[in-house]
Amino acid sequence: MGYQIYENGASLFVQNNGRIKLVMKTAIVDVRVVGDNVVKLTFDNPLQSIYLRFPEVDFPQYETANDLRDHITSLISACVCCDCGSTQPQP
Repeated sequence: MGYQIYENGASLFVQNNGRIKLVMKTAIVDVRVVGDNVVKLTFDNPLQSIYLRFPEVDFPQYETANDLRDHITSLISACVCCDCGSTQPQP
């Protein structure tokens, strides 16, 4: 089973092989495509970045890694925790 990404208000759940990582949207500093098919989520602490191999993402399904990146960025922009509309953490 591959990765599944779910939204829950102020956070994202990244699930893989039964393990779930809770990610606060305000902690995500950048979302970008690395190489041809890897989506990288960068956090306040860059050592905690998450790399998602696009072909291994089961949900949500998109045609390209860029589409998945855009979807994740839109989820972050719709952050309800602080209504910041930004990928930058708020003080």
